[in-house]
Amino acid sequence: MKPTILFKTLVAVFALLSALSAVHAQLCGDVGSLISGNTTITVTEDCVVDKPTTIAGSVTIKSGGNTPRTIKRGTAGSLITVTEGATLTLENIIIDGGKNGVWADGVEGSLVDLGNGAILIMSDDAVLQNNIAPHGGGVFMRHGSEFYMNGGIIRNNTANDFGGGVFVNDASKFTMTAGAINGNTAGIIGGGVAVWGGEFTLSGGMICDNTAENGAAVYVYESAKFNNEIGEPCNNIADENPINETNNAAVADLTPRSSTQIGNLTAGPNPVDRSAGEVRFFYQGMQISSGGLKIFNAAGRNINNIRISDRTAPDNNARRVVGEWNLRDRRGRTVVDGTYLVRGTIIVNGKKERVTVMLGVK
Repeated sequence: MKPTILFKTLVAVFALLSALSAVHAQLCGDVGSLISGNTTITVTEDCVVDKPTTIAGSVTIKSGGNTPRTIKRGTAGSLITVTEGATLTLENIIIDGGKNGVWADGVEGSLVDLGNGAILIMSDDAVLQNNIAPHGGGVFMRHGSEFYMNGGIIRNNTANDFGGGVFVNDASKFTMTAGAINGNTAGIIGGGVAVWGGEFTLSGGMICDNTAENGAAVYVYESAKFNNEIGEPCNNIADENPINETNNAAVADLTPRSSTQIGNLTAGPNPVDRSAGEVRFFYQGMQISSGGLKIFNAAGRNINNIRISDRTAPDNNARRVVGEWNLRDRRGRTVVDGTYLVRGTIIVNGKKERVTVMLGVK
């Protein structure tokens, strides 16, 4: 072989190896990545993602060969973010959060975070598992995003508040035609799926063995929509009452709710006019020794925290003021109209009590 031909061949081989190495680094190396254009990422070995990955094109991630490979979380924040207008397809791949809970305050920390108008497609043998996030342990859907679950499994994920498996947010659309959403947990609503806004259409698959305080399988809030085309989505219900909010739920809380309250905390006036400048929190029962409340907006973000305390004698069980919120966020900005979730823990007679109340601001 002539030296010139040999040199060109070596250059071509080096370029190919560099490209393959770069693709591997995008998902498994120690450098964060931006994947753009129309491309397929083939993962040939189990690996750990050290920094977040951003999808800004039409991208397919799949395993090489018949054996699903595992991409494991090794970074805080959302593991994979799909930007506005981009599409991510998952085939024969396992995305694993490692149950390490490495998320920062104000960062969703989901396995897949769908930006405004982004699209996610899951096919057979794709798995989203073992993750912890404030909302949307598996998938967090933002305004106008779309999620087509045509197969695969979303399992063993945890959301501290909403949507252990999937959090469906404002004007987004989740369509499930096959697969399973199993064994997920939410601290407040929607162990399997929390439909806070937008629409969830269920025409196939199973939603089983999820857990939440309200809506173990599916929780639908106010104007959100749930189109259940197959009846009970769980094929192995042992409970006599399949409409159950705590365990082995089929579908729970299908009727949209106007309010959710846990514990003896109330807010007033509710809804509150922004011009009032303040809303008060009331408690009826034994004296509160201390407590704290977190306020979340409709996007599930923690916008402010307040302390509460009792100002009455221990034997006074009347409804009484225990705290106020000035209707501002942590930066001092007046909040916009909408629905807010107020959640917290109070100490009553030496014991912790969880409290939750929905608050309307107009």
